[in-house]
Amino acid sequence: MITKDMIITELNNRGFMVDVKDVTKNGIKKTAFCIVNESEKHNAIPTFYIDRVIERASAMSFSLDEVIDDILETHKKSLANFNIGCMRDKEFILSHLSIGLQKESSEQMIKKKCEFEGLEEYLFVKVTFNGIDGTIKLKDAMLEIADISIDEAWNRAEKNLHDDTVIEPLANYFGSMLGTDDFPGLENYMFILTNKSKVRGASSVLDKKALKRLGESKNVSRFVYLPSSIHESILVPADGNVDLDFFKDMVKEVNRSAVNEEDRLIDNAYFLNV
Repeated sequence: MITKDMIITELNNRGFMVDVKDVTKNGIKKTAFCIVNESEKHNAIPTFYIDRVIERASAMSFSLDEVIDDILETHKKSLANFNIGCMRDKEFILSHLSIGLQKESSEQMIKKKCEFEGLEEYLFVKVTFNGIDGTIKLKDAMLEIADISIDEAWNRAEKNLHDDTVIEPLANYFGSMLGTDDFPGLENYMFILTNKSKVRGASSVLDKKALKRLGESKNVSRFVYLPSSIHESILVPADGNVDLDFFKDMVKEVNRSAVNEEDRLIDNAYFLNV
């Protein structure tokens, strides 16, 4: 079995400097590494997570040489497709800013407490690597370099979040993925909130204007909020008596059976007045 030490040693043998570190991803500590090269200092250096690299190697039956070749190819493509100079550009940052939701953590970044206990809001910049949507979590130093104040960043992120919010019946959401609209009776039972890219879209539940419009259109003043994952949220109309513990158990079960650990938000459910 290929191990972390084998990967790092082989990269070193091929002449590459490797920076190995523990990082926090949605409250989960992971071991990651970057390939460090002075000539590439102006580019966004891709981060490789050891567990993912090993899982991919196992799934693809890669030899050690093939693992290293795969890492180097990904590294090269990422450097060619995103220049870190964008992160010094004030308008680029402001136009690509948004808000994410994750479990409360000690992670150092621009964040604040959330109205939902156990969760925190943070700022991130949307970027594209190799044609794939990605994100960079915002830190104080980045704002200083781009001459952006904290208030300006949060205000712009809230506007961008609103412009990007997508709300649709859960039946339609699943139907579009499965190629069918055969979900009778579910059109007004559950609603999914995300963004246009469906990447870190759970924070759409913070869009008060969109929530108010949804409530008015369905004649509903209160919902149960189910933190589905960091990418989407689910709302269930909560008129009448509602057993919140039932929904908490539902979220916990789905988290364990269907959501990757790093994509989970929290084993909880909340009432949400709109």
